[in-house]
Amino acid sequence: MFDTYRMLGREHEADLEREAAQLHRADPFRRQRRRVARVAFVALAIAAAMLLVWLFAFPG
Repeated sequence: MFDTYRMLGREHEADLEREAAQLHRADPFRRQRRRVARVAFVALAIAAAMLLVWLFAFPG
């Protein structure tokens, strides 16, 4: 009975180690994706501001 729990504990620990290694390998890509999202958000904000200026500066 205890051997079963010991085996399950080892499997769970191995799963956690694999997941940690996977997250560690993906970390640079995650940082890059955040940077790209931030740049895209800034570009959209600038485009929206320019559109508002154009609409109100040149009515009709």
